[in-house]
Amino acid sequence: MSAARPRMVALGKATTDLFVTCPAAFVPHLGPGGRVLTLPLGVKLDLDEIVVTTGGNAANAATTFARQGLDSVFLWAFGTDDDSARILESLEEDGVDVSHVLIEPGRVPSLSVILLSPSGERTILNHRGSRPDDGARSIDLTPITGADWLYASSLAGDLRLLADALAVAAAAGTKVLLSPAGSELRQRPTLLSLLSRCDLLAMNSDEARLLLGSHERDAGALAAAVAALGPGALVTDGARGAAFCDTAGEITVHVDGVVHDVIDTTGCGDAFASGFLARYAQAADVGECIAFATANAKNVLRFLGARPGILRSPSRAPERSAAPASV
Repeated sequence: MSAARPRMVALGKATTDLFVTCPAAFVPHLGPGGRVLTLPLGVKLDLDEIVVTTGGNAANAATTFARQGLDSVFLWAFGTDDDSARILESLEEDGVDVSHVLIEPGRVPSLSVILLSPSGERTILNHRGSRPDDGARSIDLTPITGADWLYASSLAGDLRLLADALAVAAAAGTKVLLSPAGSELRQRPTLLSLLSRCDLLAMNSDEARLLLGSHERDAGALAAAVAALGPGALVTDGARGAAFCDTAGEITVHVDGVVHDVIDTTGCGDAFASGFLARYAQAADVGECIAFATANAKNVLRFLGARPGILRSPSRAPERSAAPASV
C-alpha cells in the first residue's frame, strides 16, 4: 500500500439519475411531518426539463477519489444494458478503475427519477435495480486486499455483502469508512453488530438519530454517541455544519455557511463524506479534512446532478466536458 498515493475501493450502488423539473408544480410546503411535495391526481403537468446523468453513493465517492488523484476502484454488479454501459463509461472518463465490476446478463442498474424543486430540494423515486445477490455470480472483493481504504455505501440492503467485505478488509489490514443508506439502516440490529469492524462511520444527523434511536439535535453530541459504538464518526447537519468525533472522544465541530446559489442537493452528502476521506487517507488533520469536504459538497450544490460539481485537483483537469444529457 502506498502512503503517497492511497488506493481507495468504493463498494456500492451506481445509478442512472433522471432529473425532472416543473417549477409551477414542484414547490415544497409544510405538511404533516415536515416539508412535502403535493401533486394533483388526474391532471397532466407540463415539464420544464428532463436531464439524464449518473450518480449513486459509492460511484460519487469513487469519482471524488479519482478527481483528487487517488487510485480509485469501483465495485458493484451490472447488466449488459445501455444504462449499465453508460454508468461505467462515465466512471472510466474520470479515471475510476471499473475492471473488477461484475457484468452479468439480466441484471439492471438502479434508476432514480428526481423531482427537483426551484429551491434545489428534491423528491427521489428510486428503483433499486438488481441486488448484488440476484445473479449467479458474486462481486469480486479481492481488490479490497490491496487497498488502503474501503468506502462502503448504499449496498441495496445486502448486509451479508457488507460483512464479507469487512472480513476481507480486516484480513488485509484495509481501513473502512461506512456510510450506510436507508436500506442498511432499516436493519439496525444487524448493522450495529458490524460497526466495531469499521474505522469511520459517516452519516447525516437524521441517519444518526435513526441509528441511535435518539432525538438529539446537536451534531457534536450525535457524533460522540455514534463514536461510542466503536468507529470514529462524521455527522453532517446541512447548512448548520458538521462534527467529527474520533475514537478517543475528541470532537471537532465545523459551522458551515449557507449556500445561496443552490441548484440541486443530490449527492451533497456523498461529496462531503468522500471529500473528508480523500484528505483523511493522506493523513491530513481533521480540520483540513472537514474544510475540503465542505468545499466539495458546496460545489456539488451548484450543479445539476451528483457528480458534475465534484472538485478536481489541478492535475486532474478534464480533457473534455462531461455535461449531463438533456432529453
